[in-house]
Amino acid sequence: MKFKTSILIILALVSLKTFSQEKKSISQKELNEKYKAIEKEKKELRKQIDGSILNELSFEDINGNKHTLESLKGKLL
Repeated sequence: MKFKTSILIILALVSLKTFSQEKKSISQKELNEKYKAIEKEKKELRKQIDGSILNELSFEDINGNKHTLESLKGKLL
């Protein structure tokens, strides 16, 4: 009787592991679909930005120098 009980417990654990793997694969598919949707949105946004003119720009380089659109006018980057 103890042998039958241990066999049933082992089968239950194996089936739980199997079902948890299936659930993980479904979530992976959903993750891939969400990633593709986000990438598609990014691509559309880049198409809208392409060819536009910058009105304002300010950033700090790795040396700590602050640059604006006016300070970079006429310089090559």
